[in-house]
Amino acid sequence: MLRLLSLVCLVSFSQQINAQCCSAGNPASNGGSGSMAKNYFSVSSSYVHSYSDTYFKGNSVYDFDYLENTKFDFGLLNFSYGLSNKLSISSEIGYFINKSMDFTFIDATREASGLGDAAIDLKYQVANLKKHLASITASVKTSVPIGQFDQMDKNVILPIDIQPSSGSFKLKTALNLSKRFYGSKFSLNSFISTEFSQRINTDRTDYKYGNLYSFVFSTSHNTTKKINTGLGLNFTLREKAINRDIIVESTGGTFINVQPRISYLLPENFGITTSVNIPIYRNVNGIQLTNKYILVLAVSKGFSLKTIKPLLNNILLESFNENSFFVDGICGMCKTRIEDMANSVKGVKWAEWNLDSKLLLVKFEDDINTEKLAKVLSKGGHDNWLSTSKDGAYNKLHSCCKYRTEH
Repeated sequence: MLRLLSLVCLVSFSQQINAQCCSAGNPASNGGSGSMAKNYFSVSSSYVHSYSDTYFKGNSVYDFDYLENTKFDFGLLNFSYGLSNKLSISSEIGYFINKSMDFTFIDATREASGLGDAAIDLKYQVANLKKHLASITASVKTSVPIGQFDQMDKNVILPIDIQPSSGSFKLKTALNLSKRFYGSKFSLNSFISTEFSQRINTDRTDYKYGNLYSFVFSTSHNTTKKINTGLGLNFTLREKAINRDIIVESTGGTFINVQPRISYLLPENFGITTSVNIPIYRNVNGIQLTNKYILVLAVSKGFSLKTIKPLLNNILLESFNENSFFVDGICGMCKTRIEDMANSVKGVKWAEWNLDSKLLLVKFEDDINTEKLAKVLSKGGHDNWLSTSKDGAYNKLHSCCKYRTEH
């Protein structure tokens, strides 16, 4: 079950990176289909490489001699957790290893690196149509610019498109529909989203990115027990940007991209996903350098906290002090009673009574009041290493718990 859940999670939370050539902040992405299962936790790390070298005017290639190319290498770290079977939360942080522009007319390169943006994403399953094997999930994602904005290179302020951080707070709302089929290894997923950016107002910059609208349609196939393949079609519309209250004509446009993907489930619930994003249609406003391809490689680890908690408890218990005490008893009911009473004493972190040896093993962090422990046990009807239970307390025990030998 955990292995199946890991594969589902790996596919659901793989990044669908939009083709974009030059834009500040983290690459736009559609991360995932639906909410995660309750108490399921996933950690993923993605590497993204983008390259752009072709100018377009409208929907046609245009011979324009300004930038030779732009490219970036980007890393993304994501944590996701299922708060319930309907609600999940994820957080991410991005870092640009390198982001550069090669100019042709001045034979120069401008480079930047550093933190991009951080984000928190809430997903809620609005409907689970079990009879139709379909679900509808809504999400709200807030992005925060945490990296340096208005970054400079050789005393020259970098163009806004090459800045690692977007410099802007963003709000993204989305609705997702997932559909499976009885007896089929195929599943379908559609995703529609809108992204709005806050106006940037710094000493050097007064700028607002155009609103971003996306529609993604993808299909997945459980090719084997460990391999899942998929193909996505991404339609993106970005409005024109505004710079100091003036519309920037050569910004925004309409883009359609395809993204083939393959995911592989490794041992220990590790997974690896690789994909390539290829634009098949571009219709830009004005003249713009457009994206040629984006490569994505992601590694993830998924696990249920139900399996982690006992492991963490055992590790923690190993660090505690321990001692053993004689406590008399005769049955399983005695065991439950003795352990419950011992755990009620202040300072006791863990207690276990052995029916054969009649020894109570107690673990504690600093120290415990052994006299109080003995007194609590005797009041509960159990003779112990320090005190004997009074007849009144002993007689209240269940008949199967009468451990004293009658002469």
